[in-house]
Amino acid sequence: PQSWIPVKEIHPADAELIKKLRSKGISAVAAGSQSNYLSVSFAGTKKIEQSDLEMLKTLSPHIIELNLAWTSITDTELNFISSLKELRRLHLEHTPIADVGLENIRPCKELIYLNLVGTHVSGQSEKLLWEMKELREVYVFDTEIAKSPGSKLNAAIKMDTGGYTLPVFTTDTLVFKRP
Repeated sequence: PQSWIPVKEIHPADAELIKKLRSKGISAVAAGSQSNYLSVSFAGTKKIEQSDLEMLKTLSPHIIELNLAWTSITDTELNFISSLKELRRLHLEHTPIADVGLENIRPCKELIYLNLVGTHVSGQSEKLLWEMKELREVYVFDTEIAKSPGSKLNAAIKMDTGGYTLPVFTTDTLVFKRP
């Protein structure tokens, strides 16, 4: 069993809503084999419509993972996220989200994983992240947060700022070059 799936029982989600989401190319699957909680992904869906967000609000007690990566979600549209009280994992990488949009995650008290890679968040959001008591992993490569010299985040939070380099070994047969 995955430790991020809530232990408390919940009734099954509305099958018709899940069917509607799937018909729009939005994945909504059980977060675990014996769970009624949902993992929802907009992978491959560039444009998010207001009707999609309304369906997510209706399913909010069930959603514990949400993947909005590479979508056009805006700061204003992200306001629905505050209704996802059980949300544990949130993917916002490569979206136009900025500090003002990130404020919407404040009510997500159960959030443990947050991916902000390639977003427009800045050091102003560090205080918000520090206040999130359950947060354990934050990915901030290619953001202003990653560029700041010293993080003020809670020591319990693993902050991944990226920028990895590959060591060169004498036995290497491939050479990696930056474009």
